[in-house]
Amino acid sequence: MPVERPWAKFLVKIFKAEGLPSMNSGFMGSFSKMMGEKKVFIDPYVQVTFAGQQGETSVETDTNAPEWNEQISFIEQFPPLARRIKVQVLDDANIGDVALATHFLDLQQISDPTRNGFHPTFGPSWINLYGSPQNSVLRDVHRDLNEGLGQGIFYRGRMLLSLSVEVYSSPTAVVENKALAAVRNTFSKLTLKKKSKKSKEKKKKDKEVVQGRSGPGEEPEDRDSEVPGAVTVEVEEIHPLPENFLGEKEEFLLFASLFDVTMIDPSIGTKPVSFELSIGNYGKAAEVVVKSKKR
Repeated sequence: MPVERPWAKFLVKIFKAEGLPSMNSGFMGSFSKMMGEKKVFIDPYVQVTFAGQQGETSVETDTNAPEWNEQISFIEQFPPLARRIKVQVLDDANIGDVALATHFLDLQQISDPTRNGFHPTFGPSWINLYGSPQNSVLRDVHRDLNEGLGQGIFYRGRMLLSLSVEVYSSPTAVVENKALAAVRNTFSKLTLKKKSKKSKEKKKKDKEVVQGRSGPGEEPEDRDSEVPGAVTVEVEEIHPLPENFLGEKEEFLLFASLFDVTMIDPSIGTKPVSFELSIGNYGKAAEVVVKSKKR
């Protein structure tokens, strides 16, 4: 008889992000610049998708350097059939959620399946986010890159996260562990943040589907069974990392020279050509990073 795969909990901790695109290149961005303001037009949150399951963080308003400090946990059999975890930063916009950048965690690259190996483990560490060079939704021909459809060509910020896996012996152990977690959440004094509109609508729709199957005043018949309870996605707040946990930032000067360029597309002809060398948001021609002066 084949051996049944054990259950495991995949813990994705989302701490913070920085350098996200401010999306201020449109009409409203031009108007704010005329008024002498440098406003950020995004309300970012993170959506994590794994093995057909999906979880979301809370929404941080009007910032391109959000701090979430939240954990999204998935229950799945181990080893999972899904190879990648999709981590996507979105803007909770009124006209509809807009993807700012997408990153994939490849479980095979951060694990070792040999006898003395280790389960998928990552971070806490920064991941760089790449996508479209456009800082606006309008007329963005490369916006598919922000959805993860293709390799990003432009730096769009970075995110601090971690991944760990806890393997259980049976689904019963998962359910018992979830019950303890529910008790801890009840006594937790951490304040809840605003959830995205999309997650609210999804929760409302799921509730309507359940009521449609079991009647308005009835509970689902299998609410106490192990498997449905074991595959629920949980989102909870966590403590932030200590200050300077990943080391202090240090400034440095990078100097590069371009001596010769060949094989340029003939369609350019005699048009003037310029080159850009950048690291992160530093050196970009589209957005200038201005350092605040110490007083």
